[in-house]
Amino acid sequence: MLSLPDALIAAYAHNGKCDDALHCFQKMQNEGIPPDAVTFICILKACGSTGAIDNSEVIHEEIVSQGWLVKDIMLGNALVDLYAKCGMLTKAEETLEELPIRNVVSWSTVITGYAEQGQGHEALNSFERMKSEGICPDRVTFLCVLNACNQSLLLDEFQMCFGHIIRNCSIKLNIETYIYKIICFGCAGHFPVAMSVIKTLPSHDFSAVWPTLLGACKKWSNLQIGEEAFGNALQLDAIGSAAYVCMYNMYSHIDVLEDV
Repeated sequence: MLSLPDALIAAYAHNGKCDDALHCFQKMQNEGIPPDAVTFICILKACGSTGAIDNSEVIHEEIVSQGWLVKDIMLGNALVDLYAKCGMLTKAEETLEELPIRNVVSWSTVITGYAEQGQGHEALNSFERMKSEGICPDRVTFLCVLNACNQSLLLDEFQMCFGHIIRNCSIKLNIETYIYKIICFGCAGHFPVAMSVIKTLPSHDFSAVWPTLLGACKKWSNLQIGEEAFGNALQLDAIGSAAYVCMYNMYSHIDVLEDV
């Protein structure tokens, strides 16, 4: 159960009121109430919600000086997450190196940060380092890695990671995993691969993938497959207004006025 100061800081953090959280944090210290790991996690969340890096680095130093970084892995992960979310990926990696123990959350956080910044190769390097430490990836990790490959259009790397899941991990692939693959190859213009992925799915998952494929068709003005994706989505009642806009733009692009 949270103490009253921790609960207040957590509430301020949840509502994006970093200044109020920091004021509460300072007040409890002035009153001689020592912060614990939960307190630091709450205040880091508050700083992360507003990008208050200067305050975060001061708190980081305090965490290290009090020895919390070597005692609480959740606190260490909270620091890594803070820097990754603020785009300070070098600092996130440095903090990761400081942790005496790293787990799947630690590495997944850094991989996610690289993926969101479009740094696919760096994300893959972190993934390989994670495996070299004997840490088994989970579903979240793989989705982060696949997203990183997708963002940077690293097709060969995507295939290798996807194959690693199937061969070495007891992780059940869900529709979200396949959608990443469809997006990755579709956005790169490799429609035969994207279509082959769709054909391997159970029929009840089709409603989620046809609109995804349609978006890739718009990018490449692939009207033939776009019409197929639109027709299949229409039959499954999986069409939204964005799908009609996609088709309108594709028809307009090649001046097929009747279909427009």
